[in-house]
Amino acid sequence: MSIRSVAEPITRGFCSGWNKVGFVKRNPDTRTRKELLQTIDAYAQKNETVKNLSKEIKSLDDKSMGTIADLLELNRNKALLTSTVAQVEKAYTQNINNHLIKDVVAASKENPSGIKFIDSIINNTDALTSKAALASLPQKYILNRSIAPQMDATAEVMPDIAKEALDGKFFNPYELTAQKDFINYLDAFVNPENKPDKIKSIFSEVCEVCDRFKENIPIDVIEYLRSSAPMTQIRENLKAAEKVIKELGEKAKNFNIVDFLIKKY
Repeated sequence: MSIRSVAEPITRGFCSGWNKVGFVKRNPDTRTRKELLQTIDAYAQKNETVKNLSKEIKSLDDKSMGTIADLLELNRNKALLTSTVAQVEKAYTQNINNHLIKDVVAASKENPSGIKFIDSIINNTDALTSKAALASLPQKYILNRSIAPQMDATAEVMPDIAKEALDGKFFNPYELTAQKDFINYLDAFVNPENKPDKIKSIFSEVCEVCDRFKENIPIDVIEYLRSSAPMTQIRENLKAAEKVIKELGEKAKNFNIVDFLIKKY
């Protein structure tokens, strides 16, 4: 009797060796279609959901198939450090099998912004943070075309969101505080009331001005995103705000820059 060996999946190294917790910048996925097909076949041998959806998954474009391969790679190794981490791992596995893979297949045709959003999370955060964020994602985002513009804009600034929420924060495996902060950021940014140009402007314009000064100037992200002030007005006020901050000196740490930016003078 001959035993057919199944090739191993071609992975991107998310869970191999020592991995930084926090913001990461992953290299682009360079797998060929042949390698992606081999990868899906390999996962199908051990995962019933992938096995049942194998034909559909392998009919997708390379980008969507690569996203599914990434999701499965994240699920391959589990970091069971604490009961809190174990809960995240369990929720992520359940989501993979119950909704996530199926929804990515559907999103490839119905809402590509959902896939772009998932990719931005995976490519800018560590494995545990990615799993925490994706554990309850499908019904909230992936197939919701009404928030596609907000997802696209948030995906573009995901490196900045990840840095703000995760970098320099103490990793607490009992509370996952930084991971919860990251998820809260996503909820604040991906909101149908937000204007995409405001989402993009938070880090490239508002934070860019504040970071020029040594004072820690607080920025109420939610108030800024929810405001009705147009970007033309905000950009004019931002020029004036820079002068005000400079004049305030140390007192700038109490300056409400968002209130200043959204007010019509």
